[in-house]
Amino acid sequence: MVFPPAEWRGDHGAHADEPHEWTRRARSLREVRYFPDHGLAVAFQINTSVPRALGASPGAVIDALARAVLADRAADERGGP
Repeated sequence: MVFPPAEWRGDHGAHADEPHEWTRRARSLREVRYFPDHGLAVAFQINTSVPRALGASPGAVIDALARAVLADRAADERGGP
């Protein structure tokens, strides 16, 4: 089986060894950061053909995830939400 199926590729029957438009457009946005003061590492990856659709840079997403994790840790230490 060729992945993705032809109906996803839009080529409807092109040979598997030919480059497909979807492979040229897809991009992987990724960011990894380590916060040593908090013993926290956060990684983020998204595969998209429209990088601006995320609405924020991968670094901004990492910062937001780290803040959420640290807020949750602080709430656990206080014994509540």
